[in-house]
Amino acid sequence: MKNPLLIAGIVIALLGFVAFAIGGFSFNQQETKLQVGDLKVTANTERHVPIPPVVSIGAIVVGLVLVGFGAMRRN
Repeated sequence: MKNPLLIAGIVIALLGFVAFAIGGFSFNQQETKLQVGDLKVTANTERHVPIPPVVSIGAIVVGLVLVGFGAMRRN
C-alpha cells in the first residue's frame, strides 16, 4: 500500500501551488430581480473569490512537511 502521508502531502502542495498561481476563482451567480406571473427578470453577476497568498504558501509548507514525514516513515 502506498504511503498516505506522502500522497496527501503531494496533493496539498500541488493545490497550494495552483492556488498561488491563479490567485482566486470566479463564478457567475444568477439572481431573480423581479417576477410578475410568468414574467421573470434575472441578472447575472460575476463574483470573484480571492485566495490569499498566505493560505497558498501555508498549503505548500504543510504539503512539503507531510511529504517529508511520509518519506521518513517509508524508510
